[in-house]
Amino acid sequence: MKQFRPVREGLVRVNNGAGLFIPIGNESEKEIAFLSAKLLTMPWHSTRGEEGEEEMKIFAAMKEDAHQGWVWLQDSSLPARSVIKITNPLNRKTIHCETLQIEDNFLFLYNQFPRISISKPDSTIVIGRWYRASLGGLNTQEDIPLTIKPCNSVWGRLMACIDHPQTVVRVTVWLGIVSVGLGLIGAVLGVLSFCDGSWIRIGCLGTGIYTRRHTRG
Repeated sequence: MKQFRPVREGLVRVNNGAGLFIPIGNESEKEIAFLSAKLLTMPWHSTRGEEGEEEMKIFAAMKEDAHQGWVWLQDSSLPARSVIKITNPLNRKTIHCETLQIEDNFLFLYNQFPRISISKPDSTIVIGRWYRASLGGLNTQEDIPLTIKPCNSVWGRLMACIDHPQTVVRVTVWLGIVSVGLGLIGAVLGVLSFCDGSWIRIGCLGTGIYTRRHTRG
């Protein structure tokens, strides 16, 4: 941290290696001088993380939650069973999953020996190994910067199924996507065949009328 040391009456020096002196007079001017010195010695780049990023302590999921498609955290702004998008800003890897709220009943069950107790639920995320691996192999009991945002759109819910830990859920979703794709292709081909046939029939009908008119003439 930069230090500010008065070197003589009426001057304050900023120890930034440049030998900068700022003149000061009364107490109010002295405060302004210190604030100016801080601004002059601040780094040009921002050290703050991206919007929504916060330090979260990683806790392992309980056995009964290890194969479930949700994580536990404490955020009153999220609706019940909200789908969220979690991003690891260190490697840009993301997951989509449901979220459940950490409440007193959950803490009572989780904080049982030999598990490590949760002391700060507002900065805690309880997450299974599947999701930790998908985010780049997060280690438990470490403070990791994570970006957590709600994602309750149709796309977000679909991605939550694709990122689900259970193979049967992922395979079912992909089969559904393939089925919908094949259905759309079949519908488009059916419409195109109908349109092509109609134009052929209209063309033949027009040719016949034109031929009969000229024959009569």
